Amino acid sequence: MNIVRFIVLACALLAGGVAGAAGLQVAPVTLTLQPAQQADGLWLSNTGDAPLDAQVRVFRWTQAGGEDRLEPTREVIVSPPMLQLPAQGRQLVRVIRSGPPPAGTAEEAYRVLIDELPLPPPQVGQASSSVPAPSGAGKGLNFVMRHSLPIFISPAGAPASPPQLKWSLQRQGTQAVLEVANTGGTHAQLADLIFTDEAGRSTPVHPGLLGYVLPGTTMRWPLKVQPSTFVAQGRWQVMINGSTTEQDVAPLDR
Repeated sequence: MNIVRFIVLACALLAGGVAGAAGLQVAPVTLTLQPAQQADGLWLSNTGDAPLDAQVRVFRWTQAGGEDRLEPTREVIVSPPMLQLPAQGRQLVRVIRSGPPPAGTAEEAYRVLIDELPLPPPQVGQASSSVPAPSGAGKGLNFVMRHSLPIFISPAGAPASPPQLKWSLQRQGTQAVLEVANTGGTHAQLADLIFTDEAGRSTPVHPGLLGYVLPGTTMRWPLKVQPSTFVAQGRWQVMINGSTTEQDVAPLDR
């Protein structure tokens, strides 16, 4: 499973710590379990005027080859995994660590996927109050909202070290590619990337959430900005775990 395809990865940056539009909402948008903490909770709310069904699953989250990967796991479980929320209803979903905390020096990462399931079609002779589906919708499942929320579990013993990032630029065909390696013990959430050249011209490279770099991994992101923008020395500004900072990045080779 590649979470680059997930619909609501950017929900971790929503103001107020709530993910979702009208209908299914989730809060908070991320959890960190400390070594002595066995469980925490997510509140699922239905702000719509009709009941909804939801499915909650947990996956181990790793990164390899510059991509995010998800694998089924029983190291973290949720209760309940299936639920129905009435209109304007609210329910707590517990996120439970089923084993000991990580024994190493780095945190472990998981993702909770919360899917809003399509309502069953009305039976023959039963009136339906739902809005008619668009043409062609009957050929498959209707679109449903998916929330993908990060869960981090801190290691036992000494606190994990903060992220230690190494930045570099490379060429890949006609694109510039940003590579970020993390040798620290905790994740780095990257957002709002801006490049300012020597003349003081600022270029928004990637507004909003760029992605995460988990401990001991390297991630790569092709940039939509022309490579010629980065051939001279400049100043990089980025938000890391909610705090804006500047990063040194060597210019791109001509």
